[in-house]
Amino acid sequence: MRAAMGLLVIVGCVALAGCASERDKLLEAGDKSCTALNARFAGDLAFGEGVGMNDLAKMSERARLAEELAAEVRKLPAGETDQAALNKWLDSLASWAEEERKLAEAIKTAKFGSDMAIAMQVTIPDSVAKTTAEAASTVGFTTCSQTKEWMAFPK
Repeated sequence: MRAAMGLLVIVGCVALAGCASERDKLLEAGDKSCTALNARFAGDLAFGEGVGMNDLAKMSERARLAEELAAEVRKLPAGETDQAALNKWLDSLASWAEEERKLAEAIKTAKFGSDMAIAMQVTIPDSVAKTTAEAASTVGFTTCSQTKEWMAFPK
């Protein structure tokens, strides 16, 4: 009888996706999306030696992908996830996307001699990326806390 109960628990856990909690599922789904996002940021959406007019479409796409990530995670049940920490991370994603768009706009509307202002503005999304990484780590994400590729000049 005891062996049958143990088997029932094992079968039940397998049927319920390995007994993963909602929090585990949220973290797994988020990290999976972050893996894809980080690959894009390091690949086709990476910046070259500088950031300029040729990168405006990349910046827009990078911001869109960060917002899409947040929207995906918001749809998932959080379970026993620390909601305040999760909200902080989601807000950080939104802030990063906003700063990426602001940088693109600054580049787009730059006038002769504004190089220094743009150089300073490049550091803002990088700073927000670090904050986003810290917030992701607090929630329990692994890949989502790796935001090196989000920075304009990660090396």
